[in-house]
Amino acid sequence: MAQPKFKDGDNIRLTTKTSASAYGTAFDKGTKATWSKIDGKAFELHKSNSNYAYRVAFWYNNAIVFWNILEQDLQIK
Repeated sequence: MAQPKFKDGDNIRLTTKTSASAYGTAFDKGTKATWSKIDGKAFELHKSNSNYAYRVAFWYNNAIVFWNILEQDLQIK
């Protein structure tokens, strides 16, 4: 199996084709426009066409929100 593409602390953003989290929750425009950072190690997600998923922290003016996102939906910021 391939090694994880990202590591803890990497600054990333969503790809333009990303529409939902690893579990199907849709992203709004604010989430898609916000920078984010990998929080922790990659984990394997079964029943997925992506090898890994990541816990990703998104920073907003008054909050930090965590999402689980497939590796294929992320790119370096």
